[in-house]
This record gives sequence, C-alpha cells and structure tokens, in this order.
Amino acid sequence: SNDTIDVHRGAAGGRLGAWSMVVGHTTCSDPLWQAARATADEYGVGLSFHMSPAPLDPDSFIAAFGQRPMVHLNELGVLGDDTAITHCVHVDDQEIQLLAGAGSTVVHCPTTALKVSYGVTQIGKMPEMVTAGVNVSLGTDGNNASNYSDLMRATYLVAGLFKDARMDPQMFPAEKAYEMATLGGARTMLMQDEIGSLEPGKLADVVLHDTDRPEWRPLLNVMNQLVWSADGRGVHTVFVDGQKVVDAGRMTTIDEDTFYARCQEAGEAVVGRSGLPDKAKFPIW
Repeated sequence: SNDTIDVHRGAAGGRLGAWSMVVGHTTCSDPLWQAARATADEYGVGLSFHMSPAPLDPDSFIAAFGQRPMVHLNELGVLGDDTAITHCVHVDDQEIQLLAGAGSTVVHCPTTALKVSYGVTQIGKMPEMVTAGVNVSLGTDGNNASNYSDLMRATYLVAGLFKDARMDPQMFPAEKAYEMATLGGARTMLMQDEIGSLEPGKLADVVLHDTDRPEWRPLLNVMNQLVWSADGRGVHTVFVDGQKVVDAGRMTTIDEDTFYARCQEAGEAVVGRSGLPDKAKFPIW
C-alpha cells in the first residue's frame, strides 16, 4: 500500500526502502500494471516485477494481447529507467531493444534458472542485453527457487554459464561479473550515487574476507579468486554505511543462535501444518 512506502522508505538509517512491486508474470490486469506505474511515479520509487522466466509468460501475453510481454508493457507505459525486471530469460531481440530504450534493468537469477530449468544456457540473451546497453544485475530470487541468498555464488554462475553456452571463454569475465553484482546492483536499486563502489561521497559499505583460507591461498589474482574461488562463508567483517554489522563471521545486530533456533521451529511448524509428505529421497537416520 502507499502507507507502506511512507513508513518504510529510508527506515533503519536508510538501509531499508520500499518500492512499487507486483508479482508480474500473468497475474496483473492492465489497470493494475498502470496503477503500479503510477504509484512508482507518485512516490519517486522504483517499480519491480518478475517476467518471462519460462515460455508461459510470452505465450500467455501473445494469446491475450497478440504481443510479447515487453511490447505490451511498453505500450502501457510501464517500462522506465526505474524499472527492475527479474528473470527475462524468454525474451526476443525486439524486447531487448525496448528494455534498452526505456533504460530498464534486468535482474538475472542464474541459480533459479538452472534449478527450475528455464533454458537460460540455451536461449538466454543476457550477453545481448549487455551489448544493447541494458543494465543486467544479479539476484538470488526467492529461497524456494534458489535455496540460498549468497550473491557471490550467483556471481560465480554468471561468470561461467555463458562461457559454456556460447563456447567463448571471454564471455562475462570475472571483472564484468563482479561489476554486475556491485555497480549493476546499485543501478538496479537506483542508488548508483550512494553505493556499489568505494569512492569519495559514497556510503562506506565494505566487505572484508578472511584470506587465510584454502580458496584464497596462494593469493595471486584477487578478482579471479573472488569470483571463481570464494563465497560468502569466507566473509569476516562487513560494514554498512560505516556501521559494523558482521564481526568475525557473526552478525552484530541480532542473536544468531536464537534466530536460527526460531527459524528451525518455524520451518518445522510450516511443514507440520502443510500435511505434505517428506519427499527427501536419501535415507537419513
């Protein structure tokens, strides 16, 4: 709701924000799409939704409107330079040009694409998007689809998937993959003037890795090792806007042990209420 935007925009010292967000896909009527666009414009926030991870979205839009999703949304005035669209695996060249022309961002979630078998390595056009000038950043989608929220693992995947898909070892080098995760992410969040890089005038967001670990030794090519070898488990210290929020691998803002215990309890309760069978295939004693 609009009240939610007012309450949460800039909360927690600026670490929380609120956008105009809809699920996307085939769940929105044209008036709802336009209302979401109008809300983003009124409050000066971004607009976010999911679209075209699989053929269902374009097939449904073509059946309903005779147009592919980005064509229809562009005609409705939904696309803009404050629009972040998650997935965009099944898009064609015309849609890429519309995204580039509008200045919209695509949030690529490589793990979800692999796990849910979207066909990203077969028909995904992320390299063409980047060439066309689309800001392609990285995401981890929902945990029910990707099973983790470690952006470093997503960065590793985007550095590798299209090398194999196009049989081109120069595709998305480590430096470009890292830019997609940092500068690209900042642009997606409309915060490119505040975060995404370490430079004067930006917030002091710093992640420090413990390099006395197997993935870091011998320490030679920092960027290659950061993208290809490291992951979030090696993070030692994190500063957000100068505030230390992780120290020695532990969060400083919450009691982690209590939090994990509550997560386990809540998860077991959800499973219990669902009445669904345990589908684990590997025996556990």
